[in-house]
Amino acid sequence: MKQIYMDFDGTIVNYHDRFYKVYSEAYINIDEIPLSKEEWIINRRNGIHHYPPGIHERIDPYFEQHFESSENLKYDNLFPGMDKVIHSLQKKYSVKIVSFRSNNANLLEQLNNIGIYNVETIIQGFAPGTIVEEKANMIRRVISNPSGWIIGDTEYEMIAGEKLGLKTIAVTYGDRTSDFLKRYKPDFLIDSPSEILKIIQ
Repeated sequence: MKQIYMDFDGTIVNYHDRFYKVYSEAYINIDEIPLSKEEWIINRRNGIHHYPPGIHERIDPYFEQHFESSENLKYDNLFPGMDKVIHSLQKKYSVKIVSFRSNNANLLEQLNNIGIYNVETIIQGFAPGTIVEEKANMIRRVISNPSGWIIGDTEYEMIAGEKLGLKTIAVTYGDRTSDFLKRYKPDFLIDSPSEILKIIQ
């Protein structure tokens, strides 16, 4: 059975409310002033991950404790129709979630809560210095001969697709703008989950 590899945060669920909540709390926790939510989203959409010198190391402990907690995961929202898209894909494909999440149990619980079952999860945790090629390595460690499609909202999935010979679908409703994603030459660029089925089927 062919595979479909999907990112989770930004592709299946909108996690910006959770991310900004933890980001702003982490800044306040070290007596620093966070960006406004609007500024923060603009930066993320344009692929800007800049933190002032020394900040990243100071907020990391707070992120590690709170970012994937069950309490904060409740702030995520399923993108409309994505559950139906995945259920339809599962009729012909093996759907696998490839994520930089660290807590697999909480990810599985979240999938269950939004009604998505029978998907394999491939996770490793995001760390400073993670490179765009890393998702390809994550897949290779689990699947000897990956084939099919990879779907995501960032450069990480597009580079993985190129390296593994997978067809790529970039979604513009998540973490990156259309202009940013075009730099990575996806096979398809889409604006809504419903377009996934039109392309693959």
